Amino acid sequence: MHRWLLFPALLLAAAGSSSAAVEEVAVKVKGLACPFCAFNVEKRVKTLDGVDAKARVRVSIETGWVRVPWNGKPFRLETFRKAIVEAGFTPGEVTLVASGTVVYDKTRTALALEGRIPLFAGARAQRKQIWDSLRAAASTTKGGIPARVEGLVRTGKQGWIIELRRWTPRDYKAEVTVAVETFACERCSTRTMQVLEKLDGVIHARADHEKNRVRVWTKGDTPDPAAIREAIEKAGFTVKTIKRRLRGQSK
Repeated sequence: MHRWLLFPALLLAAAGSSSAAVEEVAVKVKGLACPFCAFNVEKRVKTLDGVDAKARVRVSIETGWVRVPWNGKPFRLETFRKAIVEAGFTPGEVTLVASGTVVYDKTRTALALEGRIPLFAGARAQRKQIWDSLRAAASTTKGGIPARVEGLVRTGKQGWIIELRRWTPRDYKAEVTVAVETFACERCSTRTMQVLEKLDGVIHARADHEKNRVRVWTKGDTPDPAAIREAIEKAGFTVKTIKRRLRGQSK
């Protein structure tokens, strides 16, 4: 059973990495049938204050998803939904990507979002370890951890709720990508994540049992690839390849 976790967001007015900004909004639109439908939706969302006139709005008639680049201005969920209705269609679920600072003060964890409407970070994560690792990282990093979060937006009694689906640290020194022989199930990937996140110097680890891939973000020179390989193999999995990339280094 999923459980809703509500955490009041901390609003920060400061600029730079201490504030948060919405980068992309995606909405599932019902009723898209032709290119003219797509044109109408694109035309209407481009009138919103958060969408630049030259932004590339991606509309998929086949799936119904409309993906809108957001320019960082305050995002109003109801205003966004209203725009879809005014274009003649029915909006479904809305997801967003936002970057900001995840803070922890022993009683709550939240993404600090600049603007009047608070963003709740957390709330019924599809995988509990995603939420747990985010909270753990924020609690051990003084001043919070700069992060990029993706999730499903819902409206709660206290404000927004984001159903956290994925997060990536933005303040790290190196990223290590590991290909493993085989993850038999999601439990295998979860166990690997838990093992890696106990290593000193690891900010976050993410394991994908479908792609047989592990990604590890570190805040310094340690752990090195050899230590990461050793931890994965001690957990019972065979490492095929391992690659370390410094932040800012091309892939």
